[in-house]
Amino acid sequence: MPSEPPHETGNDPAALSYLVIDDDSFACILAVESLKALGATEIATATNGQEALVQLEAAETEPDVLLVDLSMPGMGGAEFVRKAAEQKFQGAAIFVSGLEEDTLAIAESAARHQAINVLGHVKKPLTLDKLRGLLANLELSSS
Repeated sequence: MPSEPPHETGNDPAALSYLVIDDDSFACILAVESLKALGATEIATATNGQEALVQLEAAETEPDVLLVDLSMPGMGGAEFVRKAAEQKFQGAAIFVSGLEEDTLAIAESAARHQAINVLGHVKKPLTLDKLRGLLANLELSSS
């Protein structure tokens, strides 16, 4: 895990860095385009949890926000978040998944129990309004 914590940005969504983790290429593109519509320029992607862990370990600065799908081949989102927590990830996470609401809520609760700053969850498809609303939780949680 990099030694540098996430950016100090005043939580302007455009100034934050992101890692989108999703094996569904359409959902990944949708998330990236939504982030770009908010003005974000620092956006990386991964297709599963293992790839995302490699990126986190190699990064000089952690991403501020993870957008994590729960259901992916290999290492899924829940296992990835657990491993990121073990490595002392200091950013925030948003779960974006097609799974049932109860499953999303359980994953969110488990991640919070592991000291991950979870901004919330959204059932796919991700929309710009939903993303904007979840990112607003970052401002509330850090003030």
